[in-house]
Amino acid sequence: MASATGAAIAVADPPSASNRPARLRVLHPGNLLVSDGRLSAVIDFGDLTAGDPATDLSVAWLRLPRPARMAFRALTYGPSGWLDDYTWNRARGWALALGLAFLANSSRDAIMSAIGHAALSSVLDDASR
Repeated sequence: MASATGAAIAVADPPSASNRPARLRVLHPGNLLVSDGRLSAVIDFGDLTAGDPATDLSVAWLRLPRPARMAFRALTYGPSGWLDDYTWNRARGWALALGLAFLANSSRDAIMSAIGHAALSSVLDDASR
């Protein structure tokens, strides 16, 4: 599924949530604290659920520039990695959905608006390659 539409459709078909540990539902930029250019903490446990790992991976489009996103995928993909195409595509779909949600609810929040625009640009850029 290379298209943004295909990624969005993949969100609707996650694997079973049974036997999964609790995790942050969405690891988005508003939940990340950075100090001296490095991630120092993750906050906002209001969304803690037994969820699809693709929601956490959506941060690849919500926060990372393309070179970093591709490096992340290369490190986690393939025979020695744990990330498969199906999960990666669902993550891109979540980034698309979250980007749209940020835009729809950010009329008074320039930071969330910027995150929404950046997410959509990243998803569409990847879909065009």
